[in-house]
Amino acid sequence: GASIKNRPRQESAFDIRIKTNYEVKCEIAAEAARYLEDLTENGQVHSVFMGGGSTMFCMAECICDHLSATVITDNLYVSSVLTKNPSNSVIMLGGQFFRL
Repeated sequence: GASIKNRPRQESAFDIRIKTNYEVKCEIAAEAARYLEDLTENGQVHSVFMGGGSTMFCMAECICDHLSATVITDNLYVSSVLTKNPSNSVIMLGGQFFRL
């Protein structure tokens, strides 16, 4: 009979990009997160757009637990991280993202 050949899982393009210069991306993301937190705490910013880059994923990890702004994004990875905290508000381009 037929059988399925076990092939090793291939890394996605995003997985490869996130590993490239990961430490630098985390440093950039942490600094950007501090800046955003200062702006949201002072009431200067109520919403922010986070694009599709892998550095934005790192930033989402930094702000996930203490975000006080609505995030608009086209990045499914960012949405997935931010919606782990039910108090975060995330809007995906094309519609609102709801945590399952």
